[in-house]
Amino acid sequence: MISIAAERARARSISNVCFEVTDAGTGQFPGGPFDAAVCRWALMFLADLPTALAGIRAALVPGGRLAASVVGPPDRYPLVTTVVGAICTALELPPPPPPPPPGEPGFFSLSDPDRLRGALAGAGFAEVSVELFDIAYQFDTGEQPADWQFAISAPVNALLAIRPERRAQARQAVADAAGHYRHPDGTICFPPSQNFYAVGRNPG
Repeated sequence: MISIAAERARARSISNVCFEVTDAGTGQFPGGPFDAAVCRWALMFLADLPTALAGIRAALVPGGRLAASVVGPPDRYPLVTTVVGAICTALELPPPPPPPPPGEPGFFSLSDPDRLRGALAGAGFAEVSVELFDIAYQFDTGEQPADWQFAISAPVNALLAIRPERRAQARQAVADAAGHYRHPDGTICFPPSQNFYAVGRNPG
C-alpha cells in the first residue's frame, strides 16, 4: 500500500507528502504532532487497542481528530460471512468461530457500536460519536469477491494457508456461494453490509 501511495503521489507531482510504516499497536507515531488520523477497517485487529488509541490521541495536536471505520456484526455483513463460510466448507474446516469476546482482536471485535464508542472515550477522546453506514458490494462475476478477499484479507489467507492445495476449490466455492446474489443482468450484488464510523477529538 505504501508503494502504491508513493507511486500515485509521484504521478500527480505531489512532493509535500511522505509515507512511513510503523506499528500502530505500540502507540508510537514519530513525526507528529498531526492534525488528523484516519483508520479504515483496522482498529478491530489491534491486540492492544487501548495503547494504540492512547498513542494516536497523544500524536494529535490539541483539537485534532481521529476518524475510524470498523465493520458491523456478522449477521449484517453478508459479503464476509459468505466468502469465509464457503472457504471453510471447501477446505473442510470447521465453520468460522463467533465474534471474539471484548478485548480480543478479530474482524468483528468492534461490531458493537457501544464497545467502539467506549474504546475511544477510554483512550481520552472527547466528543466521540459513532454513526452507521452501509456499503453495497457489487461484482461482475462470482470469482471477483474471492479474488478480492484473497488479495487483501489476512484472515482469509490464514485459512488458505492451512490447505493451500485447495485454493482453486475455495475460489470456486466462493463463486458458487456468491451466485445466490446474482441479479438478472448477471452481476453479483450482495445485500448492504453494515459498518460503523467513529470520530473523536483530542481535548489537548
